[in-house]
Amino acid sequence: MARELEKVPYFRRMERLNLEGPPLLRSLPAPTPLSPAAFAEQAQDAVVLDTRLELGFSAAHVPGALSIWTGGLANFAGWFLPYDTPILLVNETDDPPKRSAP
Repeated sequence: MARELEKVPYFRRMERLNLEGPPLLRSLPAPTPLSPAAFAEQAQDAVVLDTRLELGFSAAHVPGALSIWTGGLANFAGWFLPYDTPILLVNETDDPPKRSAP
């Protein structure tokens, strides 16, 4: 008997984007550093993504933060990050994450 398998949440979105094409992005704003107070305020309505390696994350992290190391973002971000919620990044350097050009 055939049955439909459960789809991972991002598959629904990717299926639509594969059929219709992605939205065109001319540029993306560069992430700007936040003060601790501004970060805490914005974190109430955002997902906190900690891109440090497991040692840095396990030493101390923002309560409730997701841990996906920078090298794992391409493989795991779609499984855990929502499309409709702001994302606050915690990383190991002062440099913003690198993006590929659209």
